[in-house]
Amino acid sequence: MARASQVCAAWRADALHLQARSDTIHCFETNSEQRLANLLESPWKTFFTQLIIVFDVFHSINILRGLCAFIRTNPNLKRVSIHNVYFLTRDEFSKCLDAIAIHASVTAFELIKVLRFTPYAASLAKFIATNTSVTHLTVRNTQWHGIILPRYVGINDRDMATLADGIAKNRHLTHLDFGFNEGVGEQSVGALVSAMSKHNSVTSLCLESTSFRFLGTCDIARYIRFNPNMTTLNLASNVFTLSGMTAIFRAMQGHSNLTHANLRGMPMDNKKIALVFVDAIKSTHLVALHLGQTHMHSEVMNEFVHVLSANKTITAIDFSYAVLIKSNIQALTACIATNTTLKTMDLSYCNLYIEDIYALIRAVSMNKNDISIRMIDCAPDVPHEKAALVAATALLHPGAFVF
Repeated sequence: MARASQVCAAWRADALHLQARSDTIHCFETNSEQRLANLLESPWKTFFTQLIIVFDVFHSINILRGLCAFIRTNPNLKRVSIHNVYFLTRDEFSKCLDAIAIHASVTAFELIKVLRFTPYAASLAKFIATNTSVTHLTVRNTQWHGIILPRYVGINDRDMATLADGIAKNRHLTHLDFGFNEGVGEQSVGALVSAMSKHNSVTSLCLESTSFRFLGTCDIARYIRFNPNMTTLNLASNVFTLSGMTAIFRAMQGHSNLTHANLRGMPMDNKKIALVFVDAIKSTHLVALHLGQTHMHSEVMNEFVHVLSANKTITAIDFSYAVLIKSNIQALTACIATNTTLKTMDLSYCNLYIEDIYALIRAVSMNKNDISIRMIDCAPDVPHEKAALVAATALLHPGAFVF
């Protein structure tokens, strides 16, 4: 058996999705108990560093016992990810946590597709408060393969208040991900920020697609400003007020360690707000910046690209879904041709014209850094024009353009 890094108990709907992973052992409904029994007796089990558990309504108590036994007896396990936690009873969930708490090797714990989280909040809060090994905690609703989630699923304000009690007692958490929890509002964010501020250990925070508004944004801005160790911030796909965005941008300004920022969907069509953002970027040390669907004001876009041209830290930039006018294209081509730091740029779904693409190809040919431009759904539909683009990029380095 080749050395594997993940073991997965998967059922029904998730089976086909997970079969694409060549490093995963699949335990399906028909033989899952036997597969787990064989795995527990295998001398190879200590090679597994990651465990992905995808529960189904048909899981048996033997499956749960086998998985808990695997966790307890594997001293090299680093990451445990439980999908479809809503199929577990409160006691079953507690048994999983007890198994993880046995040894101090697990550093990443994930709950994916939590739906109604209230039955599990107290158990997880207790686990967080006493665990000293887990540094990465994820509780999110995502990867639903096209299923539209109802609003206010997952963590609500009461759940977050419970979790915050545990987070406040933990000095070791560095990464928190509560993305796609519609019930995380202003009250939730306030409790979370107060808990994180006890030790300022959290350096990576994801609140993508949640429901906080102005007061929650101000709480986050305050945490960024007073935590010099903050490195990663993901606030994508939220609803922001102009005052809230201003608070976030000013908190980012001059931050020495913030390297990754995902601001996708943050509306920057207001010229005044966009200028505040550009001014903040001048004094940051960002490495990756996501600005997809921000619709930045066209005049300010030119100024931002000018700042980007001289930037020496940003290696990845996302402009997907941007509405680019001719002057923006000219500024981008000049930036690409001269910037010596950029590695990747995303211009997907930007509705570019064929002449714009040719201008970008010429700029890439002048770049000495082997930059890669992602342009999904930007290439023209006319067959001979597509063929011409393929020919035009043939002499460039591999991966220069992704159409």
